[in-house]
Amino acid sequence: MTRRQIVVLVLLAMIWGASFLFIKLALREVSPLMIAAVRVALAAAFLAAVSGFPRQGGLSTNFKPALWRSYGVMAVFNALIPYILIAWGEQRISSGLAAIFNATTPLFAFLIGFKLGGRDFRRTLGLTGVAGLVVGILGVGVLVGWASSGDLLGEAAVVVASASYAVAGSYARSVFQGQPVLVPAL
Repeated sequence: MTRRQIVVLVLLAMIWGASFLFIKLALREVSPLMIAAVRVALAAAFLAAVSGFPRQGGLSTNFKPALWRSYGVMAVFNALIPYILIAWGEQRISSGLAAIFNATTPLFAFLIGFKLGGRDFRRTLGLTGVAGLVVGILGVGVLVGWASSGDLLGEAAVVVASASYAVAGSYARSVFQGQPVLVPAL
């Protein structure tokens, strides 16, 4: 990795990790549903600005009408389910524990890819991939073992949210090939 990539990765980790703290703080004043709505609105505004959406013809040129149902599926699995469940879960568990459980997303992505990826995916997995999966599961297990809250519903909500992110990622790879990345994200 280049130095620039490392800096960007660290900044992304800081922003992503801090979001769990901000959710916890916001829960003092607003409901999980309101937090989800604000997150979606802020993300949409940011993605629209970054993608140049308003300057490039809006809906008529950026979104393919045949994919509207697919955009809806992405919205449910990549925003609606995880945003609400993470905020709901954080009413019962710490923000740090929520962040740890969110770290299971790549593990779910691997399992979904393995199940749906077919023979080619399994063949390319190799010993390194299996070792990475085992280390990831053990790592999350060790971290959760140190910090478990005892509130299984709150923990399960964040784990289901993480699995939902993984479903969305797998779905996006299969449905939105050839589209600019920011279009289905928006």
